[in-house]
Amino acid sequence: MDQTSAHWRRFHLATLCEEMALLFRERLRRKGATLTLELDRDLELGSFPGPLGQVLSNLIDNALLHGRDHDAQLHLSCREGAPGQAVVELRDNGPGIPADLQQRVFEPFFTTRRGRGGTGLGLTIVHNLVTGVLRGQIRIDTLPEGGTRAQLLIPTDLPESGAAPIA
Repeated sequence: MDQTSAHWRRFHLATLCEEMALLFRERLRRKGATLTLELDRDLELGSFPGPLGQVLSNLIDNALLHGRDHDAQLHLSCREGAPGQAVVELRDNGPGIPADLQQRVFEPFFTTRRGRGGTGLGLTIVHNLVTGVLRGQIRIDTLPEGGTRAQLLIPTDLPESGAAPIA
């Protein structure tokens, strides 16, 4: 992770989301997947862009690993939620998460892809960064129409001082 992005600073959330889309562009192309963006360009955060970028990277990676093998469609959005809160969502058109596994997705080392590229740490890291460093909430669920949604609720303004994030 870029050391400068691990520190608190003001940044536009849309720019960070666009950077993540660029980072995954080649992998998406090779897999025949698309990532569409729906971004509030005015939404500015005082937070930790490095850890938030890591969260987005892990979520996109997880959607590609567990989603459709071909024609995967991902949709990343960010908008203002309640006052002082940003809402970031990543949705996909994959098979969703079986009900009996949904409560386990944040458990360390839990994976349905053991021996096939899954370590079971990606969503554990996501959960720890969102709830710890970013002081937010995360929910991952299967949508009624199919696919999976990861929804982050994070403060738009964290204090500049405080616990240093994991770098």
